[in-house]
Amino acid sequence: MSTKRNGAWGWILVMAGLGLVALTVVTWADVLVTGQLPEAPNTQSNVAGVMCAPPIVAICLIMFGFGLVAQAWRDARTVRDGVPSWGVVTAVEGTGMSIDDVPQVRVRVRVDGADAVPFEAECLAMYTSGFQARVSVGTKVALIIDPTAPEHAFIDLNVVESSQ
Repeated sequence: MSTKRNGAWGWILVMAGLGLVALTVVTWADVLVTGQLPEAPNTQSNVAGVMCAPPIVAICLIMFGFGLVAQAWRDARTVRDGVPSWGVVTAVEGTGMSIDDVPQVRVRVRVDGADAVPFEAECLAMYTSGFQARVSVGTKVALIIDPTAPEHAFIDLNVVESSQ
């Protein structure tokens, strides 16, 4: 699970965005003090249009960074406060994303709780050789279910048994 890594990247993006905001404030303060727009080297045009790009990029970086941080917090809360359960894998399909040539997969699981109505949950995982050998359609897997959003779950690969 890459919860800590996603949170770290989120904070890095937020800090980069805040750095761009600071750079933009300094540049625009200079424009207000001197009354002149900066000029691009070896050209007759000013770069006022380019000075509008950093705030837009900064806003995007900050929003995407906070999105990663929020997801990492949600994932950490699910692992900490989640409800242990069992489910049967109903589908394993690729997401089209890979990290270091390891594809990510979406695992759909049917959860049959003892005192709850059966429901479908979804997990994202990296399709490593160990995962491939231990999780396939029909495999009974241990889950950690998000109590606030039961369709969000994690597979506990330390506890996997075959349903056959």
